[in-house]
Amino acid sequence: MSDFKIIGNPDPVVGKEEFYSVNTFLPSILPFQNSASNNSFEQPVKWEIYILENGRWRKTKENDKTGKRISYTFLQKSLERKGIRILARRGEDVARLNITSHPAEKPKIESIVLLDKNGQKPAKPLSYGQTLKARVNCLHMEKHKVYVTLWEDDAAGAGHNKANEKNIIQTLSGIVKNGKADVDFLLKPSFAKIAKQNGSEEGKIHEYYVTTDFNKNKIASNNVNVNDLETPVAPYKAKVPVQQPATPKPKASVPQPAQPKTKAPVSGSTTAPKVKAEITRVHITNSAKQPIKGVHKEKGIIVWVDSKGLIGKEIRLKLYDEDYLSNDLLFDKTVKITGDIFPIPVALDTILRSKGGISGEGAEQEVFADVEVIQTRDHKKSEVVDVDAKVFKPDPVEHTNKTAKIGEGDKNEGKEKEGGCENCTKDITLDQIKKICVDNKGKCLIEDDGMITSALPHLNAYRKKVGINTCVRKAHFLAQIAQESKFFDLEEGFNYYWESLIATFGAFTSVEGKKNAKLWGREIKDKGTKGYKAVSQENQINIANWAYKDNNSNKGFASGDGYRYRGRGFKQITWKSNYKTLSEYFNKNMKINDEADVNWETNYSDLMNKPKDAMTSALAYWGKNNINSVANENSAKAVEKVTKKINSALKGLEERKSFFKNAVKFLKVNDCKKGSDTSTEIGTVVIVSGTDTKKEKDPAQDIYWVMYKTSVYRDMSLQNYKNLKTSKKLPNPDYTTYLSRDTHQTYSKKQGSFKHSDKRFGQYNEIPPGEYFLVPGVAGQTYKIYVIDSESKGASAENGIDGVDGARGGVALHQYCPRFSVGCFTFNSGTDTAPITNFMKEVPDLKLNDDRPVRFIVEERKVVESTWDDPKKGTKKWTGI
Repeated sequence: MSDFKIIGNPDPVVGKEEFYSVNTFLPSILPFQNSASNNSFEQPVKWEIYILENGRWRKTKENDKTGKRISYTFLQKSLERKGIRILARRGEDVARLNITSHPAEKPKIESIVLLDKNGQKPAKPLSYGQTLKARVNCLHMEKHKVYVTLWEDDAAGAGHNKANEKNIIQTLSGIVKNGKADVDFLLKPSFAKIAKQNGSEEGKIHEYYVTTDFNKNKIASNNVNVNDLETPVAPYKAKVPVQQPATPKPKASVPQPAQPKTKAPVSGSTTAPKVKAEITRVHITNSAKQPIKGVHKEKGIIVWVDSKGLIGKEIRLKLYDEDYLSNDLLFDKTVKITGDIFPIPVALDTILRSKGGISGEGAEQEVFADVEVIQTRDHKKSEVVDVDAKVFKPDPVEHTNKTAKIGEGDKNEGKEKEGGCENCTKDITLDQIKKICVDNKGKCLIEDDGMITSALPHLNAYRKKVGINTCVRKAHFLAQIAQESKFFDLEEGFNYYWESLIATFGAFTSVEGKKNAKLWGREIKDKGTKGYKAVSQENQINIANWAYKDNNSNKGFASGDGYRYRGRGFKQITWKSNYKTLSEYFNKNMKINDEADVNWETNYSDLMNKPKDAMTSALAYWGKNNINSVANENSAKAVEKVTKKINSALKGLEERKSFFKNAVKFLKVNDCKKGSDTSTEIGTVVIVSGTDTKKEKDPAQDIYWVMYKTSVYRDMSLQNYKNLKTSKKLPNPDYTTYLSRDTHQTYSKKQGSFKHSDKRFGQYNEIPPGEYFLVPGVAGQTYKIYVIDSESKGASAENGIDGVDGARGGVALHQYCPRFSVGCFTFNSGTDTAPITNFMKEVPDLKLNDDRPVRFIVEERKVVESTWDDPKKGTKKWTGI
């Protein structure tokens, strides 16, 4: 029995570094043993971490270490793991230590102070060009990111004052280390403009302070004095030139586009000072170029962008309505800067009123601008101005009979493919839905049919966009929506009994989670029991934020993402990542004609307030996850497969089966002539161009190969790719790389000589242009990615491709170059496999047991024909040009 063991804390606290080692016990060396032999005790100790998922231990990739003594710091996410295990190996010896992490004490920001660049309190006023250090002192926040905002102070008294809201300078971030986060601000001379914007009364000293937000409160620092620019200072060494103060004007905040100072230098001039390219200020005025005071009631505004060194560069203006939980996007436009003071007019009366504001807001919208430099991704925000909601464009009233015409041009789409079944093409009706969504006594469960009545035309208009074009698929979709929302309950509630929280959400299974479950959940389980009290709205928000924190792009509990991205819509879409990716999917695959893009990540409330978004988000989820691939059979097993893609825990499975049975009856699925074909297979499309090329040097020899641009389009069907390409609306690819198509290998140690076919697409030559599939390699195969010409074949099939000289197998995408290819595509990377690894990361559908196909399209290319230098290698030889 081995005495090899791990020594260290099995109960670490989140955020605290813990050290682990192994025992140094060595057995006695017997007389006949060589003390210098290569035994396991002389070998290095290798460390790994495993996590328990779905009943199996999975090795993590990023936590491998080597050494006798190493350290690990367990983060917040570790609290949600069902199991964590440290494994140490030394030769043939293996030791394991199970870990249970525990939450840190409650995080807290104790203070924030301003210091000079050396970390000392300034003994005298600083000067522009020097560095100001903001130090945030924290408790139990190790490795957390904190944001710090710099302000110029015009108000009396200490602390943050709303009177300074227009004096925001810059927001930067820092990471907490050893209880503190240091954030350095360079005091640029351009900051003096803001200090002077209220006139000359600011004096010779400018005051600055910083704030950080924590638990919805602003924590402010002490003030630091900075000398006005007129005060002599040491020369400024950064790229930004020291500016001389301008003569005060009656309306200093009104932009003056005609000022000579703002013009770009004359072309060819060598005297223009070199400045740092940046946006110095963004502010909003009325159409008369006057500052907005009070509530703005005009139809237009002007967003002014003050900048340096950005003439000719593209910027992106986003106009938002400020909201407590999130900001609603009102306007989005990309323009090219033509002057250092650049106006962008915005017609507010063209923006729909519903884009901003939510239930409970007043008759005003708090509007601000966010401007981004496309090239550098630098942002600058304006102050917030109040705008009368009546200025915005009223929302049109939807009429059902009119809306039903949406997508009318698609009504006959695919009739031939649908096998001639008239029920496949028929619209779904409200009567059918009400007969499907009933309890076991036949009582309709739809308490309010207002939303589904308004959403029904959109269901019929957009369902074919995601391949719901057969009777059985319609039945599966309606059965799932019936269980998810009963066609009326479009917002997830959190009125949970406290023990149910622990049973339902993994986040409540930790020590701290269980405490929170008792604190926020109901004390009494059954509604009819005396003393029953529903969970308050405040605690429902707490439950959501805890249940859905730190996962799927949601940030931590304090971010509010859990409640913000709770289940909404007919499908109950949850998680920030879904709100974002489904928006992208809709915009790429589902839009009818030239309708506007959606942004559900920003306009999350649309999924419960707008019938179209409530329904199309559900359809987008169906399409993106390729649920059609398992929704082609009329069986209980098929219902289980569909449910698994929607709710991995199979919650409500029996109810879903019951609804499906009703749907089969009232949609007349058994009368359908359509088989189990799948006409829309969403997956990934990979295109190897025949014309978009570049030359690339061989990794080892002084020769060059033609490389062909290879584009990856995720979440797309092959048919949709063809349609978008034909209509010249193909979006930019999600990823691009380059592959060689030449195949010039003539010998290998393993197989000996290769004699190439005299047919261009014959044995050992390239495969012909066409439509193929990419599949992952299997155990025992040399490479990770293979090409096949039928989805029914596998990577190891000897007839992976039916070639002109017979069956061909083993056509792969791999490293090396054309000198090591007999029909394969190469990355021309020598022995470096990184390009293959990167490619597989960018094609997540390229994995086993995945129903989403990866289509591989090889376009026709031009080649030059020559002759092999040895008949043993072949006769004709082809090389790309």
